[in-house]
Amino acid sequence: MILSNRKEFEMAKKQPVFPPMTNSKICIGVDPGTTGAIAFLGVEAGKIEKVSIIDYADPIVKDYLRSVSDRAAFGLSSVSAVVEEVGMRPGQDVRRVSRYVVHHGIVQGWLQMLSINYELVNPRTWQAKIYRSIGTAQPATDFNDVKPRHLAIARNEYAGRPDVLAAIARCKDHNRADALLIAHYGYLLSL
Repeated sequence: MILSNRKEFEMAKKQPVFPPMTNSKICIGVDPGTTGAIAFLGVEAGKIEKVSIIDYADPIVKDYLRSVSDRAAFGLSSVSAVVEEVGMRPGQDVRRVSRYVVHHGIVQGWLQMLSINYELVNPRTWQAKIYRSIGTAQPATDFNDVKPRHLAIARNEYAGRPDVLAAIARCKDHNRADALLIAHYGYLLSL
């Protein structure tokens, strides 16, 4: 492979590294907003072994998805994805929602093109499952409180993984935390 410029070289270094696992599953979680993210969980024998989180805008996303799809095609892993459904809240800007819908459609197109099975899930559904798994009742929805709460839950669930904690360290990483929790929801469904 010939890399023509520095950017291509840097992208090549970020290629997904899923160790050769037998009887493995890869759970993908997608938060498809304009600042969304995609999380990949490599599961071996019911235990999460590998975690990768990528911002939706990163050009390497398609390469990760293609790599995961190739693993499924060669029978190395079973792959499933969970994509958060589009919803509009009262008082939300129509232009912002339309951008969200476009991103949502692009992600679904990628998954269909790569023959990756996916499920659309309502935010309340995956959030309720996550709250039940940590033994907490789901609080009434306060849209201003959801982002920091999801960051705290993701940090707590993956406290033993410094690479994950580094990826969700900032307040503005709520999109990554949501994608990680959506992937975790897919993992819980596979148990």
